[in-house]
Amino acid sequence: MIGNSQLFFLRLEGTEVTLPSSDSLNIRGDTWVIDKKLNEVSCMTTRKDLDSGRTVPSYTMGKFLCHRVGALAESAFMRIYSQVPIEDTQFLSSEVRAQQAVPSYQHSEIMALKRFKEGGCTIVPELLGYSETV
Repeated sequence: MIGNSQLFFLRLEGTEVTLPSSDSLNIRGDTWVIDKKLNEVSCMTTRKDLDSGRTVPSYTMGKFLCHRVGALAESAFMRIYSQVPIEDTQFLSSEVRAQQAVPSYQHSEIMALKRFKEGGCTIVPELLGYSETV
């Protein structure tokens, strides 16, 4: 798996993102507005990775500054993960790229933040919401 500079998250400033509530994590459902992209890193699976049996999907992750709707003074960071095509296949047909999709893959960062939230940990950034879609 290689990191590269290919960008996938373009012109998201002003986009509203509505996150559901979670009773188990004591998270209320809120709508956030993306103000600025801070960074983006793509980690693309290579053919060599596939040949060696690696099963982690290609993905890109972006970090954004955002604010809660109705509370402009309340800012937060938003991390967005998205599966992306395997290296050198991004221009192949949508049918070929669809075969690469992994239906359910959760990154370790969200798993850790959920565990910290469940445990009442206050020394890490608070998980204010999350959503997983396929």
